[in-house]
Amino acid sequence: MLDLTWTVLLTLLVISTAESANILAIFPTASYSHQMPLLAIARALAERGHNLTVITPNPLTEPKANYTEIDVSFSYEYWKPKSNKEQLIKLQKKMNHWEIIPIFQGFSKMIEIQLNSTPIQNFIKYIDREKVKFDLVLYEDLMHTAYLGILPKIGSPPLITLLTLNLPCSLDDCFGSVCNPSYVPDLMTGFTNKMSFLERFENYMFSLYMYIFINPKMFRIQDDLALKYFGLTSHSTIQLVQNKSLILSTTSWLYQYPRPVYPYTINVGPTHIGTTKPLPKVKYTSYYCCYQ
Repeated sequence: MLDLTWTVLLTLLVISTAESANILAIFPTASYSHQMPLLAIARALAERGHNLTVITPNPLTEPKANYTEIDVSFSYEYWKPKSNKEQLIKLQKKMNHWEIIPIFQGFSKMIEIQLNSTPIQNFIKYIDREKVKFDLVLYEDLMHTAYLGILPKIGSPPLITLLTLNLPCSLDDCFGSVCNPSYVPDLMTGFTNKMSFLERFENYMFSLYMYIFINPKMFRIQDDLALKYFGLTSHSTIQLVQNKSLILSTTSWLYQYPRPVYPYTINVGPTHIGTTKPLPKVKYTSYYCCYQ
């Protein structure tokens, strides 16, 4: 009987014991539509007891004890057409896929401004001074790879990348996916899965142009930023982002055309929708009477 009692007590002790993780979330894009699904995941992890450090332009109005924010909200000033800052990201008009390319260059400038800012510099100094280590990094998988230069400083933890868009073929070298541009339309071209020959050709040429000319240039800029602000010399930033453990897409298969992906790509969206409230009960008698 005594042995059974000890067995039950030890079992309850093991079951009730949980260890929280120390998680760094890197969500630098100054766009509300990007931030809401990403922050929903970070806040849900914090509610489950994990310790979150989040780089975001959308800080909480009521911070939590286990939820630390690195505020880069100043980034929005560089998106506004009427501001005292240079507008780096111009989205005030409809653009085709060729006109979108300069936006990537604006992203690179934006990342350098963020990395050189006081909040980020203070965070880097804190990491160096306290030798802080993280158990996991959540990273918004866009052209922000310079941020991944921090990985060796924090113990090279596992990397989970998140994406608030459908997987673009032109960035497959980041995602590790396989996309045949003759059959799978790139997100930025706006084509459907029933492309004409000319559309297939243009889709292919756009992906090829991104792969040969734009992506290498953008990653070189990101490598230079990672070297400048984190002293990264052991790896290129594309090697760091390719060494991911999981891709979480906050969209849904309903919003994209069929395409092959590897098992580590998981759709988890929509994540920004919380608990829904019941619809109010409305009496239709008065409306019905009006139409008699």
